[in-house]
Amino acid sequence: MRLTKERKYGYQKVDNFEDSSAREFYERAFYSQEKPEYLVKSHKENDYWEKIWKIRLNLMEQNLGAKGRILDVGASGGFFLGTAQKQGWGIEGIEPSSRAIEYAKNKFGIKLKQGLLQDYTKIESRYNAMHLAFVLEHMHNPESVMNQVFKMLKPNGVCWVEVPNDFNLLQRTITKQLKHKEWWIVAKHHVNYFNYDSLSKLLTGVGFEELDRMASFPVELFALMGKDYIEDNKVGIEIHKMRMNMEINIINEDPDILLNMYRSFAMSGIGRTCNFLVRKPRSLSENSDPR
Repeated sequence: MRLTKERKYGYQKVDNFEDSSAREFYERAFYSQEKPEYLVKSHKENDYWEKIWKIRLNLMEQNLGAKGRILDVGASGGFFLGTAQKQGWGIEGIEPSSRAIEYAKNKFGIKLKQGLLQDYTKIESRYNAMHLAFVLEHMHNPESVMNQVFKMLKPNGVCWVEVPNDFNLLQRTITKQLKHKEWWIVAKHHVNYFNYDSLSKLLTGVGFEELDRMASFPVELFALMGKDYIEDNKVGIEIHKMRMNMEINIINEDPDILLNMYRSFAMSGIGRTCNFLVRKPRSLSENSDPR
């Protein structure tokens, strides 16, 4: 396995990746073989995740001026859409996994479309908002995906995009100081490896206007403080609960404290994930590179 730098936007990508079997993997194997406990675990943590989803939905609503119709791409078991529906949004979701689709139906009463985003190319200017969390790192052609997202959004529509923040400074510190290999490279699942700069170039390159960027908590700090979770699942579970407790306490006090902290992390290039809120301009004249 070898990584190369994508020429146009600068993210790292798996060289000579063959995606012929990707659809079958995400339809049948992802939640049954690779992450068999993910859906149940996420449901148990739903009180925490609802707080996170509400923050995202509130920011999207603030920039739209109102709620509207939202599409979640890679909707998993319907967790984000369940919160959006409670908040008064019109919801739709696309998800390849039949197991996750059944889970969303049974737990939340949500009917998801089955497949990948590229199966719905005829939909144009339908949604006020879209949500793509942990999608682009799996896609063979992220530019094509975001071009389609751009077409599916109404003018002035907004999109939240989240990807892992890879090859970041804290990861590199751990590889040198703690002598770990580059554990974030998982070529079986992740085709692309973004950071803030490369994701920003991709999003603005297809025509989006950046509204906000923020991190998630830089969990690498735990390893550097002595809670080395990288090869110890028990420690990983422990620090995951610690991070959730910290965020819950801050959100209960004032969500803006957490948002501003994570915006600062993003400006420093750290954080386990990169989060961008972007907008499709009302007209092409509002953007200098409308593709």
